[in-house]
Amino acid sequence: MTTGNGGKCTCDPGAAYHVLHGPAGAEYSQKFGKELNAVLTDPKCVNKKQGSLPCYSQVVDNNYCNVGKFIDAPLLKTLSWNAVVKNNKKVACRGPPK
Repeated sequence: MTTGNGGKCTCDPGAAYHVLHGPAGAEYSQKFGKELNAVLTDPKCVNKKQGSLPCYSQVVDNNYCNVGKFIDAPLLKTLSWNAVVKNNKKVACRGPPK
């Protein structure tokens, strides 16, 4: 396991390996093979300078409230991970469901 994002993120590429090679590996590989293999081989996901980074994540169309920060990485950083972060909006918090 290596750390990326200046040591603030610990991403375990071994998890992607085990998902691809575990009991449901064929199914995961069919649906998410490109992304999971990228975690192991794409220089934007794992490299000597930055370590293992989150990549190809999609944080899209979320509503959030009552948080100091929704994402703690600047847009340029998430773009460098090949991540998609868009259409997330702060909304007024609602009370508990009745």
